[in-house]
Amino acid sequence: MIVSVTVLGSNGDVSLAEVGKRIADYLEGGRQLAPGALAPGNVNAGAGSIAGSIDGAAAYYADSAGPRPGRWVLDRSGEVDAGELATLLAGMNPTTREPLISASGSAGRALRQRGEPITRADLGRDWYYVSEAAEVLGISAAYLRKILQREEFEGCDTSAITVDHRRRKLLSKDLVASIAENRKPPRVVAGYDLTFSPVKSVSVLWAGGDEATREAILDALDESVGAGLRYLEHNAFAVRTKGQTEPASEIIAADYLHTTSRALEPQLHHHVVIANVGTGMDGVPRALDARQIFHHAKTSSYLAAAELRHQLTTRLGVRWTKVENGLAEIEGIPEAAIAEMSSRSKEIAAKTTELGVNSAKARQVAAWSTRAAKQHGVDEAKLVVSWNKRLTAAGFGPKEREAVLGRVEEPESWSLTEKERLFTQLLRVDGLTEHTAVFDRRHVIKCLADCVGDRLPGDLIDELADELLARPEVVELESTGEGNKISETLIQRGDGQTVSMSSHRLYTTEAMLTLEQRALTAYERGRANSLTSVAPELIDAVLDRAEFAHLSFEQRDFVTSLTGSTLRIQAGVGAAGSGKTTALKAAVAIWREAGYQVIGAAVGGTQAVVLSEETGIETRTVASVLARYFDHGDVPSVNAHTVLLVDEASLLSTKDFVALTRIAGERDALLRVIGDPAQHSVSRQVIPLFWHFPVT
Repeated sequence: MIVSVTVLGSNGDVSLAEVGKRIADYLEGGRQLAPGALAPGNVNAGAGSIAGSIDGAAAYYADSAGPRPGRWVLDRSGEVDAGELATLLAGMNPTTREPLISASGSAGRALRQRGEPITRADLGRDWYYVSEAAEVLGISAAYLRKILQREEFEGCDTSAITVDHRRRKLLSKDLVASIAENRKPPRVVAGYDLTFSPVKSVSVLWAGGDEATREAILDALDESVGAGLRYLEHNAFAVRTKGQTEPASEIIAADYLHTTSRALEPQLHHHVVIANVGTGMDGVPRALDARQIFHHAKTSSYLAAAELRHQLTTRLGVRWTKVENGLAEIEGIPEAAIAEMSSRSKEIAAKTTELGVNSAKARQVAAWSTRAAKQHGVDEAKLVVSWNKRLTAAGFGPKEREAVLGRVEEPESWSLTEKERLFTQLLRVDGLTEHTAVFDRRHVIKCLADCVGDRLPGDLIDELADELLARPEVVELESTGEGNKISETLIQRGDGQTVSMSSHRLYTTEAMLTLEQRALTAYERGRANSLTSVAPELIDAVLDRAEFAHLSFEQRDFVTSLTGSTLRIQAGVGAAGSGKTTALKAAVAIWREAGYQVIGAAVGGTQAVVLSEETGIETRTVASVLARYFDHGDVPSVNAHTVLLVDEASLLSTKDFVALTRIAGERDALLRVIGDPAQHSVSRQVIPLFWHFPVT
């Protein structure tokens, strides 16, 4: 299951009421959307933002409506009334037509916007106090004061500002009308579309199945979407109050099942449209804090996918391929059949190849540029006949389809023994902390979902995460968060280093802390040895060579600190653009002049090649260095006259760093790790341990 998040709205050229109507029309399977009506920013389960209006492109909701009406979910139930949905998306109460959000500022202004800007004829008075003018304009008084300080208005005498006997500022109706006319319309966010899409093999099985099979698949898909939504309801729907993010309730959500792609091929998916309003803990409705939705969307996709696997195995007895990154295909469905029903994927792949790029953004652009116009009035019965013919020709005929079903009687059993075995595995260094020393609850859920396959439904996986986090082997890091607030806070390690956190609880394991202690012990032992450093005279002599005359004072100091240190283990910080690689070339020359051999290493193969080419030293990946030493024992040349030089060390895991410290300790070698902690991915939520050692 892939959950994508799309921001729905307008850049201000269309009223919010009209935007709401058009979104509802399309969810109901209406006509093609006019250019500029939506501003989608479609991304896969992660960050994203409003893109520009669709100018001349096809509409976002280009797929066909499903076989049933939309349904209210979360805090509502029953069938969706399109008019009511449109009104809610426009930010208004369907009964009273009053705004759902009473707050001022951009959120309130956007949700109150109803049509064309006010004009002079709309104003019934000649003069307005600032607070009154702000109310008329739909903005805050503070924001209006800022406008008056920095803006110039064409066609209007800006001196038409006076004061009353109490020195309170008054604005003329001409000035108010001019501000309304010249201000850029606010960018409007009507809501968010959470699109739940199963892997292609599920849609292929549905397309070629009998009535009972097709119904079972749709029911299973309903359950999986429900599991994903329950997770988001408990973790992702939030509002901001006084600068803090807190859980939101009374979420307005409509769920629509669609069954085909624009290419009229089977593509099951649910559009769950969330109106941009939620109620905070104080009972006041506010605009949603979308960051939390993007933050948790991928985790919800893992839970929804696990639920779908469990449901389909239970209902139809299917088997699954190995789960990787939350996804697995149904066993027994030929790749040729999946490819046959994936014309859109082929078109997008061909376009990205033509563009010469293959990033997520490039695929998004390719998807828009290759979309054909939506076809209406297509007979679904004829589509099914066509699909069956194509699938049979691709090697997935009636006999092969029958063989996919009933392969197992039920999901594999889940016992206390199985749970303990999995917990033990995940709490090892190569478990939850294999790629990151610090993790949050989302990471635990994703690891569990991958490991259990089809054995557990999504809700039980969610509960299992809490059970694992309560184990004594899990260590919660000290946080400055307050209560159930979920705003950005910092955690502080024992050494004083603060780390940015995106949720209010971060964890590590006893195993990882033990590993870090080994590294600290190795460092202290190496420092106590008082190793011989390269003589200052030799360092100066090499740096004075003509080939290094261009080095700056900072680069020379960097090189001197690295080569003249008496520490066995040392970190060197080289920020991007600081000439780090050029300086390392000089350091290598000094070490060689002093009789050391230098062995280079980097996490990635490309980085290893660059280091080798720039410095002229033998360089391998860190994985290769460790394998040669620990698995094959064929690094006899590492000794007291060896420098292990690791570049781009921000990517180095604590586990691999500790292994390198072990090599250095066992062979009396020097270990130098070079990188830039500022380049380290915040999403990994870990500052590598070695950055806490003395650095150059």
